[in-house]
Amino acid sequence: MLDGAVQLSLEGNRSGAYLLVANQDSDNVVTFRVDSESGRLTATGQITSVPSPVCVKVVD
Repeated sequence: MLDGAVQLSLEGNRSGAYLLVANQDSDNVVTFRVDSESGRLTATGQITSVPSPVCVKVVD
């Protein structure tokens, strides 16, 4: 579901509208949209290549 081999870090933005997932073994960070009513995740299609990410931090 979270589009990667090993998810090491999950971080949402301040509004709670987006969730970033660091996938260490897939070498990427994937962005999901969070439905405010159901909490359901929808892939945005935004996948950022990052060598072995282990943590994500959103700074507003």
